[in-house]
Amino acid sequence: MTRAYWFEPRERGGFPVQRAAVGDCHLSVMPLGYGRWSWLVRRAGVDLAEGEAYSLAAAQLAAVAAAHHR
Repeated sequence: MTRAYWFEPRERGGFPVQRAAVGDCHLSVMPLGYGRWSWLVRRAGVDLAEGEAYSLAAAQLAAVAAAHHR
């Protein structure tokens, strides 16, 4: 499985969002609070997969796995 390089661009007034790319898929992970994280996989502006996890590492792993599955 390919390893994704996650980065967090600084956006004024926004939520902290971790981003990465795998192939032509764009991945996003953001905190929901209370130890929960939301992840999203998009391609060409279309949501392909999304979910929640209980740690940043688990959310990143789930997003990468979903991107490879597509």
